[in-house]
Amino acid sequence: MKINVCTVYPKGYVHSAAFAELAELIAYSLSDLGHEVFGGPNQILSDITNVVIGVHLLPEGEMRRLPPDTIVLNTEQIQADRSRWRDTIVAYAARFRVWD
Repeated sequence: MKINVCTVYPKGYVHSAAFAELAELIAYSLSDLGHEVFGGPNQILSDITNVVIGVHLLPEGEMRRLPPDTIVLNTEQIQADRSRWRDTIVAYAARFRVWD
């Protein structure tokens, strides 16, 4: 199976660099399991399964552009309080598979 590990890096948001090692770990692990792995920042591919790290940082409306077999890798705690990030992650979780 071909899998793309995509990290979300909004311009000027240095904190998303924290995803780099996690993306590397996921990519190497999937490769060890026999998958053909691709990856890159902000790179969603339409013809293979995407594992997206940092969906809460995607621009609004981006969800519609993701292929239906997309996997969301959740990196944030889902707390009882209401926040934009929480609401965004919950919306993605309702539509896509989630690895947590």
